[in-house]
Amino acid sequence: MKTKISKPAGKTVINKRAPTVFAPAAAWPYPTKTRPDNDEALDALLKLQRRVNKSLLDSSEDRNLRLLKASKIPKITIRETIVFNRNPDVVAEVLFQSNGVCHDCNREAPFKKKADGCPFLEVHHIITLADGGEDSVENAIAICPNCHRKRHYG
Repeated sequence: MKTKISKPAGKTVINKRAPTVFAPAAAWPYPTKTRPDNDEALDALLKLQRRVNKSLLDSSEDRNLRLLKASKIPKITIRETIVFNRNPDVVAEVLFQSNGVCHDCNREAPFKKKADGCPFLEVHHIITLADGGEDSVENAIAICPNCHRKRHYG
């Protein structure tokens, strides 16, 4: 039986029975007011990517020797973050206007959500909220997860 966890807005909650960190849904994936190049979460991802790239240069044998000594339970880091309280009508209208098609690649959404059968697209702000962009239909587009990642990391 799992412990029920309350998730207060803007807070990270740790389930003490299982070492898992839950972040509020509204906080993911671009929660802070800081520019992306100063964002702690992005810095952590970039640091991990550099470490992965370095590991890929090693032989599989060397990696496996390190894996034998490595902990299988990752360390937990808790970060405080600023969250924008988004307008649900903006998200709903942008998704409705998309008709299930990604604005960038013009393909249908990659899958339908189990909960309601709606196409899964993500709402992206053309001028990011962190840079002072509006949370408005005019400043937002619906895009597939791959195109969304490409816009932020590609």
